[in-house]
Amino acid sequence: MTPRALSPARREAIREYIQARRLAGREPPPELVARLDAERLPPFRDTLLAMIRERGLIDSRVYEAAGIDRRHYSKIRNRADYRPTKTTAVSFAFALRLGIREAERLLRSAGYAFSEASDFDLICSYFIEEGEWDPVEVNDALWAYGQPLVCGAVLD
Repeated sequence: MTPRALSPARREAIREYIQARRLAGREPPPELVARLDAERLPPFRDTLLAMIRERGLIDSRVYEAAGIDRRHYSKIRNRADYRPTKTTAVSFAFALRLGIREAERLLRSAGYAFSEASDFDLICSYFIEEGEWDPVEVNDALWAYGQPLVCGAVLD
């Protein structure tokens, strides 16, 4: 016996039934919801924009100093769920001349952290800790160790 093809309406009804079954009884524990609400950091976009605002800087100067083009920056500004590459996040840390704590906060908001197991991270955190934001110096050191480059120019 050959099975009959399902009508589109019946197929949709089955999809809805399966989806409802998946969702039934799958509420997260209240403790988890409370923890997420209490401990979640603001997204990268919000953290970056707040840091720019706090310093009274002009967006275009910052994204140019970070080596980011206007279109890419527009994507960052307009998408709350935007997640940059680690190199982009670190480039903004240099462009904003952040101290190590602020740079770590910016990285955490993007889901990253400096690691002692990474040459890139060790080099970047060294220059940030030393307050040395000159992109030529930073990029020379990164280049010497075969790491991705950061920054475009230093803000005056």
